[in-house]
Amino acid sequence: DSSQIERAPSTLVVLVHGFNEPGGIFDDLAPALIDEGHAVATFHYPNDQAIAKSAAFLGEHLRTLHAKGVKRVAFVAHSMGGLVVRDVLTSKDLYASAGSGHADLPDATRFIMAGTPNIGSNLAKVAWVAEARESVVRWANSDSKDLAILLGAIKDGDGKAGTDLQPGSEYLTDLNARPWPKDVAITAIVGVASEEAGDGLAELVTFAKDKGLIDEKQQAAATGAIREAVTSIGDGVVSEATQSPDGVTDVVRLHAFHRTMLKTLDAEKDARNVAGITPKVAPAIPEIAQRLRELLPADRAVSEPRK
Repeated sequence: DSSQIERAPSTLVVLVHGFNEPGGIFDDLAPALIDEGHAVATFHYPNDQAIAKSAAFLGEHLRTLHAKGVKRVAFVAHSMGGLVVRDVLTSKDLYASAGSGHADLPDATRFIMAGTPNIGSNLAKVAWVAEARESVVRWANSDSKDLAILLGAIKDGDGKAGTDLQPGSEYLTDLNARPWPKDVAITAIVGVASEEAGDGLAELVTFAKDKGLIDEKQQAAATGAIREAVTSIGDGVVSEATQSPDGVTDVVRLHAFHRTMLKTLDAEKDARNVAGITPKVAPAIPEIAQRLRELLPADRAVSEPRK
């Protein structure tokens, strides 16, 4: 909460989570960036509300931070959080596609989006399926492939954000018509998983139908959306094409699922700790750390992120 900050750093890395984020997506990234010498803040918002409303909320906090002394910000956003930041950077009421030169906002120097559905996600049509992302990854990584692992992931409904996220929505049409800010360094990190991610989601739908949690119409809609969403493989939730927006030249493709690009599964960490093996670093973290080192004074920068 920016209102609670009395003395703010001159440069701040702002982390912005995505749609229906259950928490924890930045649990690995934030400490790694702090270890490198960055000041880090996480922006939390009601993530099922209209994306433009979330962007306006972030804009309010940025104005408060500027008033408290923050001169520069870099954004790292996951999934729908990337759309929130894009809206902030391109809205005529905020940065208006110019990262610097604003009397009431800190200069925006860098924007890194990871797994962001820039042209929408077909899974937004069945948002409860998208919410299953972490359980699907856990299922795909398990030896038993027990579908009961997936049951706890099924949730109900969504808010206005689910409508905004649909391909061709009025919101995305407007957002994608705005020019990118030329004075902000922009990176798109793209997760490319195996087709097993789509298989896992499809089996989740079948399991839900067999248990009476959804009807045949909902099953057909969900299965069709999954088929479309993984046509370009993508990260199991967001297709590869929608993660690679026109106008962004720094595109990093990683073999990772939607969440594991930024966070190693807790179950995997526990298993590695028991075996005495150092937990692996989520693949997006070194890429993000490398691009943020330009923000650090020479005497504070380090060569590698935390292992």
